[in-house]
Amino acid sequence: MENPFQKLLDGIDAGEPLPEVSVSDLKWFWEYSQTLPPNTLIGRGIVEKHVGPGANLEVILFRSMMLTLIYKQGDLAQWQHGETLDEVVFEVAATFALDRNLDRFPGYAIIDELRLKTGSEPKQL
Repeated sequence: MENPFQKLLDGIDAGEPLPEVSVSDLKWFWEYSQTLPPNTLIGRGIVEKHVGPGANLEVILFRSMMLTLIYKQGDLAQWQHGETLDEVVFEVAATFALDRNLDRFPGYAIIDELRLKTGSEPKQL
């Protein structure tokens, strides 16, 4: 049996678009995962009870991973209040498209889209 997450990654590698997910599903999953110790596995059954019917769990996981990586790097600070992220972060993270022309981490597309949507400037280093 093919691993559904690997199938998603193979599709992305082959040029398929990253499907969008429900903002509320992504937000629930991301916020729930932040309450768990690192490297904790979350069972499909738990997630399926809390997301909408027909939700693509692999895409939710993929999008959540991108969000978590940029969050842990502090790249979302201007859209963050304590440990709470602005709603626009989840709106963008649930729908951003992968830009295959960029030679960088694909999660940065979230930041690019947030800047466009909120009119904010990049942080000065």
